[in-house]
Amino acid sequence: MVHLKFFQTLCANFFQSGRNCKLNKPSYTLRKKQKKYRLPWKGDANSVDSFQNEKIVKRIISKNKDLMQILRIIKLLDLKQGVLAAGSIRNTVWQVLSGQQVFLENDVDLVYYDPSKPQNYDFFIESQLRENYPGYNWQVKNEVYMHDYDFKKENPFVSVEDAIAHFVETPTCIGAYLNTNEILKLIIPYGVDDLVNFTCRPVPAFREDQQHLDIFKNRIRCKKWIKKYPQLKVIV
Repeated sequence: MVHLKFFQTLCANFFQSGRNCKLNKPSYTLRKKQKKYRLPWKGDANSVDSFQNEKIVKRIISKNKDLMQILRIIKLLDLKQGVLAAGSIRNTVWQVLSGQQVFLENDVDLVYYDPSKPQNYDFFIESQLRENYPGYNWQVKNEVYMHDYDFKKENPFVSVEDAIAHFVETPTCIGAYLNTNEILKLIIPYGVDDLVNFTCRPVPAFREDQQHLDIFKNRIRCKKWIKKYPQLKVIV
């Protein structure tokens, strides 16, 4: 059961010192003005196949009870550009397409973009979510503060989509949310072809130099994706 009272009082409890905090209506109009992310390797990708692959991913998400419950919880939080991102979606898609047991094996990554919130607001939301929904290992990040996570002096992100486009590898660059009509929407700056085709390569930002590539290679090794998914193609 969704804890409506928890969400109605969440902001008020955190900002009891007198700072004003209003729940915001979800808005993703910013995305229409954002830059397109170009893939140097994409070439003449088949747009029909890409459309079908996106339908496959949406179908997998919509049929997964955990992912849909998480998306409903995120929608109730009403965070600016709040989405479920990265590993939960990637792993579920790979598990389904490879015929493996489907379960949430990683953190549930809730990301949003709100310059008006202090960084420690993440910890407050995270603790409340873990208390009210202990079945999920929540991790909450305001991407306003995450641009220098791997390297200092990186340019700040301008939106959630911009942040997702800078996740290390292409199959992880995905976000999902429910719009005001409860329709499932995806944030996919590089499409989902690599995700569906079990192809893993660094995003342009992590192809810039050896330091960035080393992070990509270390993730591949530590996460043991090739052992879990022998069909995975790693392209550097």
